[in-house]
Amino acid sequence: MSINLSLIVVFSIGLLIGLLIGYFYIKYSLYKAIYKSIYNYPLEEPFAINFCKSFMKIF
Repeated sequence: MSINLSLIVVFSIGLLIGLLIGYFYIKYSLYKAIYKSIYNYPLEEPFAINFCKSFMKIF
């Protein structure tokens, strides 16, 4: 019984850490895309806006 409980705890902690890493990675890539569109590539600005809108629909 205690082995199953510890396995569940370890799995849930790993899942939480994975979700946090994924969330921050998506946020970082989103900010990078916006930064590129504003400062380096003005033509890609609509792509960043569409990406923003699709990202907001997820959360």
